[in-house]
Amino acid sequence: MYMEKNCIDEYCLPEALSAAGINVNNSIFRFRYDNYVSSDQEGNSLSEIIHSQIWHSTVEKFNDPFEVYFVRDSNDAASLSKGDLALLLSNTAMFKDKSNEEYIMQSFINNEFSELYGDIDAAIKSTMPGLRDKFRKHVAIACFTKNVDSRLMWGYYCAGFTGLCLIYNRLKLKEAGIQLREVIYTMSPPKIKLSEWIVRQRKKQPLDGLLDFATTKHKDWEREREYRSLFFLDHSDVKASSAGVLVNLNCNCLDGVIIGANYNKHAKVALLKHCNALGIKTFEAHADLDNYRVSITSNHAF
Repeated sequence: MYMEKNCIDEYCLPEALSAAGINVNNSIFRFRYDNYVSSDQEGNSLSEIIHSQIWHSTVEKFNDPFEVYFVRDSNDAASLSKGDLALLLSNTAMFKDKSNEEYIMQSFINNEFSELYGDIDAAIKSTMPGLRDKFRKHVAIACFTKNVDSRLMWGYYCAGFTGLCLIYNRLKLKEAGIQLREVIYTMSPPKIKLSEWIVRQRKKQPLDGLLDFATTKHKDWEREREYRSLFFLDHSDVKASSAGVLVNLNCNCLDGVIIGANYNKHAKVALLKHCNALGIKTFEAHADLDNYRVSITSNHAF
């Protein structure tokens, strides 16, 4: 029977997924290692599936030292309008210092801001290390991908087919409050304009676009075709959530689960029981050595 190719951006889903109704445009995948111990102690990934949760890791638990890094845009303050510049200064120590009041007022009267820009940029430069450290401690990340049969990811993130690849329904994730952001791959670190960030906060405007650095990675990682969910930790949660946080979905968002060929056999029994009860489709992945690829088949084939 002829089957129309299930493809996006030259990537096509394995035939077994397409035949089961998994659509490349509606799905997003998540590779997970599982540390299953016993029936009395569910592994981390099995627990996420059963309880409809998604683990978001803090940055310090990631392997890539370049995660969530940014540098200052050298054109930071100079890019502000006159009105935004006044708003930025209106609630700063620099403006409240009486010795600076005349200097600031004359800059606006004479429409000459080069010296003022220099002072603001110097202040911003001095705060950047602390700002980076603070943001890295307050954001947790869950990683997804559009690539389900990557040899690298099945070998690395699933520790030689001992883990799982979860097939999430993108619409259901959105309804559950999970916003997916596509990762940007670049050869240089992302730049931010801290002054623009402060101005938008004071105007109570959304910060969309200013958080791109949290979804930027070096081009070395481009083959992962990654998407991310960001979760921001309150000050009180930072110490308690040093490794990460479980985000509750309040509903099942899974369309399927791909089980690695070397997944724990006892965990597999519990997983299949749960998936069968909820109508979640199951598949298996193994290394097709002769054809040098990852083979994904319907679970009933095993």
